[in-house]
Amino acid sequence: MTLNLVQPKNILATLKWKEPDNVSNIRQVYNIRCRTNKAIMGDRSEMQQLLKLLDDNMLILDSTYKTNKYKLPLFEMVGVISIEKTYSLGFAFLECDKEDNLHGH
Repeated sequence: MTLNLVQPKNILATLKWKEPDNVSNIRQVYNIRCRTNKAIMGDRSEMQQLLKLLDDNMLILDSTYKTNKYKLPLFEMVGVISIEKTYSLGFAFLECDKEDNLHGH
């Protein structure tokens, strides 16, 4: 349930509903979630894990420089599904365009 982003209180309620004699408590649910997350991440930092998930799920972030009528950098977020179809997640006009901020890793 953790992998499906179910909240701990709902995990506990489901356990108690399925097994009324279950004596688990919320602290145990949080501890198991923590161990599960550590096992998934391995030695990666939170940022490294985020970048891995973005890469695994084909998320593309693009900043197009001064191509809009407002002369502001456009930041676009686009996802790609497994059959290579794209979908728009969102976009924003950036307020400032310092060169240091435009280069990603």
